Amino acid sequence: MPPSAQEPPVSEPAVAPPAASLRSAEHLSIAEARDLLDWLQGQGIRAHEVKLEPDGKMTVRWPAQ
Repeated sequence: MPPSAQEPPVSEPAVAPPAASLRSAEHLSIAEARDLLDWLQGQGIRAHEVKLEPDGKMTVRWPAQ
């Protein structure tokens, strides 16, 4: 039985949207990400994920308060 047109091909991993309990900032420069991480730390919030994108930009995710 062929896959439906709505389903992604098996070779492509499905990308899950960020959880509703997380906030995120995307496409940040390294300096912007560092400043955000410093601010989060000052607020007593630990980052959930820090990711370097292929284009050199950063994504930071942290728990919503």
